[in-house]
Amino acid sequence: MMENISPEAKVTAGEIFSLIGFYSGTNLGLRQSNSKRFKKEVLTIKRAGYILIYVLLVALTLAGCTFFGKDNTVVFIGTVLENNDTSLLVEPQAGSDELNSADKISVSINGTTIVDTENRDITVEQIRVGDRIEITYNGQIAESYPAQIHKCYKIKLID
Repeated sequence: MMENISPEAKVTAGEIFSLIGFYSGTNLGLRQSNSKRFKKEVLTIKRAGYILIYVLLVALTLAGCTFFGKDNTVVFIGTVLENNDTSLLVEPQAGSDELNSADKISVSINGTTIVDTENRDITVEQIRVGDRIEITYNGQIAESYPAQIHKCYKIKLID
């Protein structure tokens, strides 16, 4: 049966068997010099494949970390229930997504920009119980009671 196969076909069959791991050292029509060169090429292809898989795994890992760690900017309106100078306890406005999460949210104001209705900087002491404020934060709410916002970017007095 091998007599009917052309020399080019023998090389192709040898390459296929060698590539998928079935080559057991039998001569399938490959000359010795071609066999060594072919084995080098297969090893090079395998190395390139391993490197490609490694790079893809690293890229996916980093992309996953970047995606989950990325901060969004979310804004909601709430009424101040309590001001203790390091955080504000607020009640989210009716109909907001934050109200679906919790009826009271403690907003950490460490490093937060606080402005009045005309965007002038103010201090936290100027915020009073009952004030309505607009809170800009990273979109993450810790599910506790009261719920907590740890990364607040901006608080703006509304009225």
